[in-house]
Parts: sequence; structure tokens; C-alpha cells
Amino acid sequence: MARGLELLQQYRCPRWEEFPNIDLYMDQVLTFLNKHLEDIFRLNNEKVLTGSMVNNYVKHGIVEKPIKKKYNRTHLAYLYVLCLFKKVYSMEEISSLIKMQIEISDIEDAYNTFCNEMEACILNLFQEEKKYIDNNTDGAVKLLREVIQSVVSSLYVEATIYDKTHSS
Repeated sequence: MARGLELLQQYRCPRWEEFPNIDLYMDQVLTFLNKHLEDIFRLNNEKVLTGSMVNNYVKHGIVEKPIKKKYNRTHLAYLYVLCLFKKVYSMEEISSLIKMQIEISDIEDAYNTFCNEMEACILNLFQEEKKYIDNNTDGAVKLLREVIQSVVSSLYVEATIYDKTHSS
């Protein structure tokens, strides 16, 4: 398997418990999140997350303001999801989707559900025989799954194009 598809297939989201349990300054946030997202985004040399982007998300109310210039786990979760969803969705749509998930679950559970669904969608993408995840879930989880599938499909297309154009 070529490098881009291999990186996607092996991708694993950091869980809530893996986020630092201390508040971070902007440069620490950028280092942490870029490290965890680079395998998906490095194929096209995209800038995953910059300080300007974070400031813009805060300015527009998509991410809460930092407390004394420090960001906590909630900020990290929002920024992580936002980085992935922005591949396909507008900031307004992303903000609405996040709010919908937070209304039915606390941030920790909502984020870990996102991680589980993301990895399940990636795994399903690479299986010969597609296994569709239990459809007896509530509407919010089903919506989340559909959103994530569209993001994973976009990542798959990018990885495939990268592999085709960089094969020897």
C-alpha cells in the first residue's frame, strides 16, 4: 500500500485522556495538535493549525476564549475536531455540529464518541467487506457518523491522489 493510504489506514485519534491535563499556551497547543494531525495533513504540505487560525476561531466564537492565554482540554477537543471537519464543512456548519453533540453529551463523551466514530469509519473504508456500524443509534450519533464519513472520504481521495502522483 502506498504511503498516503497507509498513513490514513493507521491513523488514530488522541483520546480525551491523552490530552495534557494542564492548561497550555498557544505554542504548546499548536505543537500538540499539529503533531497529532500531521500524518493526515502532511501529504499536501497543508498548514494544519496556526496561531492566526486559532485566534480567528476564538474571534468568531467557534472556540471559547482562552483563560489567561491558556487553553484547556475543551479547547483542544474543539480545535482538533475543527481541523478535521474544515476539510469538508464551513465554520458555521462545524459550529452547529459541535453544539448539537454537546447538547446531548458532555464534552469528554462527545469527543471520545467522535474519535471512536472516526476510527470506525477509517477501518470500514479499508475493509474488503464493508461492515456498516449499528444503525440503531440516535439521530445525533447517526449525523455525526455521516459527517465523519464525508471527512474520511475526502481524506481518502487526497491520500489516493498523493500516492498516484508520488509513486515511482
